Amino acid sequence: MTPRRQGTLTPELPALAAGDGLTVPSGRPVTLFEVVADAPADVPTWHFRFTAPWLPREIDYAALEPDIEYLCNAVALPALAEAGASPERIVISLADRPTEFGRPVPEAVQVFESYSVADGACRWEPF
Repeated sequence: MTPRRQGTLTPELPALAAGDGLTVPSGRPVTLFEVVADAPADVPTWHFRFTAPWLPREIDYAALEPDIEYLCNAVALPALAEAGASPERIVISLADRPTEFGRPVPEAVQVFESYSVADGACRWEPF
């Protein structure tokens, strides 16, 4: 099923704004590009999309995992809680450049991880 895009929602999240720079546990910078809500398979999902120009073509997923999990637990969850949202799923993405949501960009380096939310924490789930 194709996700139904409901819109870019960054302005509705008082804790975050597009262009906010953050430092992840690895010490590298990321920048919030946008937050998008959609409901693939009728599961409300929030996509937190970050740019990471340093992202290499050859990705070491084990090295990135702590950074991506941090973005879910320490950035996305608090922002959604402050906005009064109760997410069921959060997808964190890192890309070496901004891309249009849902549109393939073969030359871009992108990583996506999906998390369910349980007991106030992000729980990794395979795509």
